[in-house]
Amino acid sequence: MSASPSADASPDESCINISTAELLDGLNADQAALTIDEAS
Repeated sequence: MSASPSADASPDESCINISTAELLDGLNADQAALTIDEAS
């Protein structure tokens, strides 16, 4: 039983980490654009 959930958790975590990283990159890009707009 212990091997099954751990194996299932690994790919799920990797997918979640990738998606969150992409979302964070998008938010950072949006914030940078807003900062540039405010500065100009």
